[in-house]
Amino acid sequence: MSMDDTIHESVERAFVLPIQRPRAQGIKGVLHFLLHLAAVYALAIVISPLLTGIIYRHFRSILHAQATPESQFYFSNILVAAVLPALLAGYLNSKYRHTAALWVWTVPALILLFKLLTFPSSTVLDSRWSEALAYYFSPNWSVPRSAQDAFSRDHFGMRVFIAQADFSAPFYSGIGYSLGTCAGIRRLVRRLCQFAGNAR
Repeated sequence: MSMDDTIHESVERAFVLPIQRPRAQGIKGVLHFLLHLAAVYALAIVISPLLTGIIYRHFRSILHAQATPESQFYFSNILVAAVLPALLAGYLNSKYRHTAALWVWTVPALILLFKLLTFPSSTVLDSRWSEALAYYFSPNWSVPRSAQDAFSRDHFGMRVFIAQADFSAPFYSGIGYSLGTCAGIRRLVRRLCQFAGNAR
């Protein structure tokens, strides 16, 4: 190999390859981000209610939840129901080391922020922020008991339930997924187990 070939190869390695690499990683990064974002929404909209329903049906006698409908049980526990499966899924997906998964919470957060900013106020004297925060984050609304009321969008509790399921639950899942991924990448669970073993 001549001196010119060595110089040419060094220049190519120093300038050409770093320029080409980000474009390939950028497209892959966007695809990874969209894949993880789809996982967050699937967890929030499909998996969380499904798991909550299974828990409710199998453990309702222990939970003393016979008097409350299944939808009310999910609605009252929407934060935990959305975060825990997403935390586990993010942790399991961390083996792929996609840094895009650390940022999937941003899309549901931006959508929820937009909904909070555009929330209509019912009265002039009442604070729009307190109403909006209660509407999207408070689990203290009642979900209708009858099927006829449940399918009526005029029922206020049902509107709140749908809004929280559509906007708050993906936000919670996005936070849980990103935290699970971060914990997996940084191997926090293994470090905690080692620390607990050394403390004995």
